[in-house]
Amino acid sequence: MSSQSGVDTLVEMGFLRNRAEKAWLKMGDRGVQAAMEWLLEHNDDPDIDEPYQPPQGYRLDSKSNPAAAEEPPAERESSQGDLAAETKQVLTEEEKAEKLRKIQEKIKQRRQEQEAEDKKRQIEAEIQRRKSGQDINKIKADIQWKEAQRQAEIRRREKLDDHKARQRVKEQIARDRADKKAREEREKEEKRLGASLPIATTSATTATSPVKKEHTHARLQLRLPNGSALVQQFSAKEPLAAVKLFIEINRKDGNTGPFDLITAFPKRHFSDEEMNMSLQSLDLTPSAVLTVVNKLQQ
Repeated sequence: MSSQSGVDTLVEMGFLRNRAEKAWLKMGDRGVQAAMEWLLEHNDDPDIDEPYQPPQGYRLDSKSNPAAAEEPPAERESSQGDLAAETKQVLTEEEKAEKLRKIQEKIKQRRQEQEAEDKKRQIEAEIQRRKSGQDINKIKADIQWKEAQRQAEIRRREKLDDHKARQRVKEQIARDRADKKAREEREKEEKRLGASLPIATTSATTATSPVKKEHTHARLQLRLPNGSALVQQFSAKEPLAAVKLFIEINRKDGNTGPFDLITAFPKRHFSDEEMNMSLQSLDLTPSAVLTVVNKLQQ
């Protein structure tokens, strides 16, 4: 069988021509069976499609094969005998068809195995990709959850601090009112006892009393931004923060934001440090006018 017809036979069996030519050159004209076995054995080689450089002076259409010429006479005769037998077999159409069917089945089986292996690798890669994605999503969810917990803790502490501050102001107001009531009771008792003392004693007491008069109350007019006003009487010992709390609870002008307190005559802007000072120490007794100014308007 010539080289070209042998290659054609391999192509008819389903092999690519470049691979069939390479197998034929590799086997050195040893026949279709040898070339086919080489193809089946090396079908998955990474360099299967790379060109093959045959020995010098040998071509597919060459009548003589240097590799075959170098073989010993006994091996050459055996090869020729095998070639003759193979040529005889190829000439039988039934045997050729059966061999082609078997080769095609092997090729199909190899392809199915390769496809199954490729599919398995793809599935494993997809599983790994999804697992990596799930790990990333879990990390992001953990970070978001921790941040939400941190923000919730900050808001809780702010509310707790605000509640404590309001509670302190309320307690201070309650103490001031209790002191006021006790003082009023004491003053009534002193007046009652003073009325029963002799005139001389009363005169002596009056002569020794201080000239400066201390006011016990502060009547405040609180002007709101919408023009309305609140009027309330406070104890002179109450802190300015009590006035601010009173405004927050009783104002009806619709504003709920932060505000400051100022006086027009004399012009004065009360600071946060002065909120804990008494009305008496701030010269707001016996009466005064305070203006409520929203911080956003300043």
